[in-house]
Amino acid sequence: YASPDAFDADLATIGASLASHGAATLAGDRLATLRFAVRAFGFHLAALDLRSTGTLKPFGIAPDNYIEKIEIADRELRANFDWKLNSVNFVGRGAGQPASFGEGTQDPLSLQFHLPLLAQAYPWRFSPGLEVTFAVARRNVEQYSFAVEGFEPTRIDGTEVMTLKIDRKRGPDAKRRVEIWMAPEFQWLPVRLRFTDTNDEVWDSVLSQLPNAPPPPDRIVQEPVKP
Repeated sequence: YASPDAFDADLATIGASLASHGAATLAGDRLATLRFAVRAFGFHLAALDLRSTGTLKPFGIAPDNYIEKIEIADRELRANFDWKLNSVNFVGRGAGQPASFGEGTQDPLSLQFHLPLLAQAYPWRFSPGLEVTFAVARRNVEQYSFAVEGFEPTRIDGTEVMTLKIDRKRGPDAKRRVEIWMAPEFQWLPVRLRFTDTNDEVWDSVLSQLPNAPPPPDRIVQEPVKP
């Protein structure tokens, strides 16, 4: 759905249909609760479930399967990699045709773990002012070009950590913005991730605790926020 209003309109149609067929109790109970949540919170309560499996190869992470689910919308997207044929096929709404890919291709989740390996091996590629580019498979294979913007502090559980920000800005070939903050002193670990989708919904997550640090009393939970 492009907006919560469109989703609510369909829920209203379903509710009217249930009521007309003698299922008013269901329409006035579970469906009414869901409509109230959609009107009050939009899609901000939608659970985003991302999963990626793969193996390590000489060039870094080689993803095998990527799954992206949004439960409230009953939407699922998959990318399945065949490294013998160097081909990836896509399943789900808006999925593209099978495509060939080259060494180093990632999915949106594996990229977050591939980046630290690359930065540890080739730190000069992450000098401010440069650009790093990856092939990423989600609905199709596309190029993710990140501008290396520079160093800035990021606060994690009350501690200020110096991080390097890289930014995939929107453009004609980039509908989704991706911002990543990596901490060189912690082996280039991504400590903050910020995704902005085509509907201007923002998913902003920050590392709950630093490596070898005691657990915080209340862990930070990823949640969608408006820009």
